[in-house]
Amino acid sequence: MNRNSLSFAGAVAVALSLMSARAQASETYPAAVQEALGLACAPACVLCHTRPEGGIGTYNAQFGTTIRATNIGIRNPGGIAAALACIENGVDEPSAESCPYGSSDPAPDSDGDGTPDIEELRNAENPSSTSGGSFCGATYGCGASIAPKRHFDGVAASAALLSAFALLWTLRRRAA
Repeated sequence: MNRNSLSFAGAVAVALSLMSARAQASETYPAAVQEALGLACAPACVLCHTRPEGGIGTYNAQFGTTIRATNIGIRNPGGIAAALACIENGVDEPSAESCPYGSSDPAPDSDGDGTPDIEELRNAENPSSTSGGSFCGATYGCGASIAPKRHFDGVAASAALLSAFALLWTLRRRAA
C-alpha cells in the first residue's frame, strides 16, 4: 500500500469514528404502549425485556411473556393495542378466538402482586416487578425532564467527513 492509500484509509477511519451511530433499540413498541393506554410517558424496554436496552433473546420479562402469549403485536407495533386489549378485557377486537385470556378469567397479573398488569401500566408501574415505583422517572423540580436519546447527526457526520477529506487533501499536497 502506498502512502496516499494509507492516508485515505486513516482519514476514513477518523471520519467513521467521529460519527455517532443510532442505538439499535426500537422506540416504536414503548410509544405504541403509551399511545394505546394513554400513558403519561413511554415505559422502558424492561417492561418486556430482561435488559434495559432490549434486544433479541431478552423478550423474557414476566410481562413480556404475558404479551407474547397473545401472539398479537409481536414483530408488529401496530398490534400492540389489540394485544393490550386482549390482556385487559380477554378480547381481541379483530378475532376473539386468538386471545388466550378469556373475558371471564381473572386479568393477568404477571408479577403476582395482586394488581392486574394493565392497571399497573396505567399507574406507570412495571407489571414485571413487585418493587413499585414509576417508570416515568423523576418528575420533581422546575421543568425537570429526562434528556432525549441522541440520534445520528447528519451535520456532524458531514463535517467529520469533510474534515477527513481536507486532511487527506493536505497530506496528499505535502507528499507531492
